[in-house]
Amino acid sequence: MTSPNDFNEKETFDIAEHNQSETAEEGSIKKKIEYDEILFENSTVFGTSTVTVKKRKLKPLTKGLIISCVSIVIAAAILAITFIIPSMTDDSSTSSLTSTPTYTVVDIDVDAIERVTVLNANHPDGYSMYKEYATDSSDSESSATSSGTPKYTWRVEGYEKYDLSSAKYLVEAAVRMTSNKKYESLGSPNADDYEIGDFTFADSNAKDGDSASSYGFDSPYSAVIIEHDGNVFKIIVGNSAPDGSGRYVTVSGDDSIYVVNETKLPYFNSDCKDMIGLLAVTYMLKNDSNSDYYQDGALARIDSIKLGGTCRSSNITIESPPDELSAISFVTTSPVFRACDEDAVNYILSIATSGLTNSGSYVLGYTDADLEKFGLNTPYSTIEINIADFHVSLKFGEAIDGYYPCIVNGSDIIYRIPVGEGTEDNPDWISFKDTDIYYESLYLEYITGISSINMSFADKQATFNLNHTVNDNGTKTFSVDCAEADDGVTISRQQMSFYYSRILNLSAESITEDAIPEVDPYLTITVKYTDESRTPDVIRLYKYSTRRYFYTLNGQGNALVSAKTVEDLYDRMNDLLSGVEIRRLN
Repeated sequence: MTSPNDFNEKETFDIAEHNQSETAEEGSIKKKIEYDEILFENSTVFGTSTVTVKKRKLKPLTKGLIISCVSIVIAAAILAITFIIPSMTDDSSTSSLTSTPTYTVVDIDVDAIERVTVLNANHPDGYSMYKEYATDSSDSESSATSSGTPKYTWRVEGYEKYDLSSAKYLVEAAVRMTSNKKYESLGSPNADDYEIGDFTFADSNAKDGDSASSYGFDSPYSAVIIEHDGNVFKIIVGNSAPDGSGRYVTVSGDDSIYVVNETKLPYFNSDCKDMIGLLAVTYMLKNDSNSDYYQDGALARIDSIKLGGTCRSSNITIESPPDELSAISFVTTSPVFRACDEDAVNYILSIATSGLTNSGSYVLGYTDADLEKFGLNTPYSTIEINIADFHVSLKFGEAIDGYYPCIVNGSDIIYRIPVGEGTEDNPDWISFKDTDIYYESLYLEYITGISSINMSFADKQATFNLNHTVNDNGTKTFSVDCAEADDGVTISRQQMSFYYSRILNLSAESITEDAIPEVDPYLTITVKYTDESRTPDVIRLYKYSTRRYFYTLNGQGNALVSAKTVEDLYDRMNDLLSGVEIRRLN
């Protein structure tokens, strides 16, 4: 037991910091947004991409509050020692229930074990696990080689082709079992008195009856047989204790009955197929053949992500932008060309950067009937990722009780993949639609890379030429020329940046399935770049309704933009040309 003197302020803060770091999300690349709020000069909404990891922050606590909490714990502990413990000591009554900090239920050297057999409701006839030693191992008594790699791997008999690596956790839980509660000398038979083969296994949620002697060992939750050093050792797990503190356990050669917490019985009632290795997809490793896909150690470029399935109205293809100088990290090339929300794409890309974890499997060695049963013949969602030499293809059936059935690259395993909660921290990215992936701003480019912007309305046009220079101190700047401006009007760098921010403010209010309206555009924006090898971008906006304009970029699009935002471009252009100061967008 930890005494009050064991606590100190430093340890309290160390624990808080440790817990905070443990909640950091791993598995998706986050892009930090950096931009000049006044001039929009060195970035767009995406900004300079740098790798960060999104963390769940602890609620702010003052140092005094933490110390106060510790003080309360110390005071409570002292009171307990002063008043409660003496009263317990003075009680002369005896009880069959003995409580100590920890009882050792089973303590067997795992290296001495030859075979483990598990029986439960899922496997009433049992399944057996044995050790497969590494080919370079000559010492079968040691669990690790001199280099630290395991000398053996646990294999499940009949399932050797599968990575059922979680079997080792069952073995470790069985041979290092402890308890905080036991009943002694109650005359109940121990595990050696039961014939394992004659058991009828109870439902995993069986509870203790009215009788305190109803332990459930004759129809157990699970039984484990351990063969080691030529001996056989039995562990029988019975009903749940009425107070929910755990399950009753009896073991060979011990008349005591222990109560073992459920958390110390992992996999005891599971199907062996649930012992499948944690990763359904192994993450991508940087190597010589894919190094140019990385920047500053982080994945920065892809070949393609292809999304399909019945959850989507049309297939979606995501790629890196065709021009490496583009400020956009990802774009959809179908069904339309659109900038992508980096966070949304990076949730999907976490398959490549962190792997895909599972919660067990539905089937090992599936049949056509299994594919039909789990809806994998006509998948709910398909995801294909191609990055250099990394290729993965996934098919998901519709969710069943919080899990997606999933097959990977045509393997014969149907995995269980947890459904996301649809929150910011845990989105259901498996069923992302195009509207989940599109970035809300429709056009994103650095102003420092733009040489001219032509604004052509139905009754008026203007061309703003940006002349870029570098000052003596290395700072980049630009001046603006516009032939259409009134005589004597100078358009400042700041005013041009404020106007450009309004072009960036064009965002999708909604998406339509309608074709491009067969009318002349209300506004055409042509953007040319300082890099003359780049093809100019052309934005067109067509009148769609009294409240919306239809937006296209280079002839493609299906977004509807607020009429107020579009028409504001006309009014503010007139202000620029006449010398009326325009304000920065908030």
